[in-house]
Amino acid sequence: RVLFRPPRNLFRLWAQFAFFGLTEKCAESSGVMTDAKPAPVQVPMLDESNFNPWRLRMLSFLEEHELLECVRSDVGDVAELKEKAGEKPEEKTARMKLLEKRIRKDRHCRSQLMARISDAQMDHLEEDMSPKDIWDKLHNIHARKSVASRMRIQRQIVTMRYDGGKLQQHFLQFEKLIREYRSAGAKLEEIDVICHLFISLGSAFSGAVTALETMSQEDLKLDFVKNRLLDEETKKGIESPTPSQSDAAFHGAKPQKKQKCFGCNKEGHRVADCPEKKKPQQSKRKQKSKANVADSGSNRKEVCFVSEANPQQA
Repeated sequence: RVLFRPPRNLFRLWAQFAFFGLTEKCAESSGVMTDAKPAPVQVPMLDESNFNPWRLRMLSFLEEHELLECVRSDVGDVAELKEKAGEKPEEKTARMKLLEKRIRKDRHCRSQLMARISDAQMDHLEEDMSPKDIWDKLHNIHARKSVASRMRIQRQIVTMRYDGGKLQQHFLQFEKLIREYRSAGAKLEEIDVICHLFISLGSAFSGAVTALETMSQEDLKLDFVKNRLLDEETKKGIESPTPSQSDAAFHGAKPQKKQKCFGCNKEGHRVADCPEKKKPQQSKRKQKSKANVADSGSNRKEVCFVSEANPQQA
């Protein structure tokens, strides 16, 4: 007697599961996933020279993990977490739950900050500091809001000049100075940034700058100005090729062969201009000129003047 009889559609179910499993593995290997999550923000270690990019990446990381409020305010500064007069038991219970949740967030945020700070920067921090205290301390150290730092950065912005090369590299250096200037506590409007950018270009893009200066202030945006200048750079590159490119187009891609003399087998000249061939001719000319000088000297010695007296006059 048969004790177990498998269902008729068992093989069909097994085939369906195998097919879906194989399909999922193929999708994972090819990188095509319908519910794929974006890559997390990678935050480097904080050191002496990268505070501004570290701050921007860290803010994005905290916002992604819903921890941004921990560096904006302390627990005691949140009005919802403060004890109120005449508070009901259910309101107190709800407030305590929010307080516990916020304390857990602060611990998580503090651990994330500590994991992305180098050992050299740990000397500025203390053991019982909150996430907001850590953030403010690092900001005050690396982005000092002082008159000296503002003047230094502003002097760099004013004296910055475009010296050729890629215009995009000039934009990156210029925007870096603008970010440092604003991080130092200075306020700079967008139209002021555009004016400083025009000054930094000098006379390299005078035509495009003159055309942009005639536009209204409402239409002048920094991204629009940069795009127009990049278009002008591309236009100049097409209309005026470099000397090397024009020479290559005229002479061709193949390099020219050097001339070789068939008399001395040396390169750089022809047989008619060979210096070895001219040496015996020059020596013969010198000998001939010396002989002429000698002959003229001997003839000069043999010349004499003869005078005859007239006896009739005597």
